[in-house]
Amino acid sequence: MAHLTKHQLTLFFDKHKAIDITFNKHIITTTRLIPSEISIKLGAKSYSCILNSSSMIEARIIIQVNQLFFEELNQNNKWVSLHFSFGRSDKHYPLTFFIKSKVDSFSPFNSTKPNLYLLNLIYSQRPPDDLIEILGTIIEMNSNARQRKNDRIDMSTENLVNLGMKSPNSILVIGNEKKSCIIRDISFFGAKAISTGQPDFFQDKEVKIVIPFAREPGNCIIDGQIIRCEPIKANDSFVLLGIHYHEERVALTYIKALKVFFDKKDKAAAQQQEEQKEEKAEEN
Repeated sequence: MAHLTKHQLTLFFDKHKAIDITFNKHIITTTRLIPSEISIKLGAKSYSCILNSSSMIEARIIIQVNQLFFEELNQNNKWVSLHFSFGRSDKHYPLTFFIKSKVDSFSPFNSTKPNLYLLNLIYSQRPPDDLIEILGTIIEMNSNARQRKNDRIDMSTENLVNLGMKSPNSILVIGNEKKSCIIRDISFFGAKAISTGQPDFFQDKEVKIVIPFAREPGNCIIDGQIIRCEPIKANDSFVLLGIHYHEERVALTYIKALKVFFDKKDKAAAQQQEEQKEEKAEEN
């Protein structure tokens, strides 16, 4: 799978190796992790487990085992192999690999379930390039998003086309009620939208906003809170809403779509500057 050069992969590893990624539902969706295929191998036996988190040097798993498991673990000097499995959009079979690891520590995960444990695994060596690329790409996307968190994209016709959005028309879900809206602008961690109703109905409410992409990633439903609500002077039946996303719940597919937009915009601006320099040089 690895599409990056060896140099890029080394930079990713050196820069991000200790950063831990929690495999919540958004990360699982983005990486195409196949949870049912995650396991550890101890000797000749395989044990299904849950991947709680991973960095490029260690992982945490949740596993249900009995005392015999720990006896075998000690007999094997605490060495196991962690099995990863990721779906691929371009192939009918998954990307799979094992990472030899040592169980560094363990602790009960849930007091009501005595056989459920959280195990901390230390990788014996640098992991496969595929894992470095998967984790490194996530970390870089999140870093870029935070650097540009105040940059907003207005819903001009040109920007809609470049974002791959169907239109600025969308839906807000507040409680059990759906409200039509027109998106004014979006950013990595927020949006502005126009809807109808009284300000009191909207202010400080939890909300889901649908970002209607025509192509991948498709419709993104993002959780947030309405932190600003102002009547529109020209027509007080309309309100302008400021929505702040719950940052930990923003799908990485959404962040990736905005990153691609900004990367193209930056590239075009750099190219224009270069052309202007060349024109000035020719004039002189």
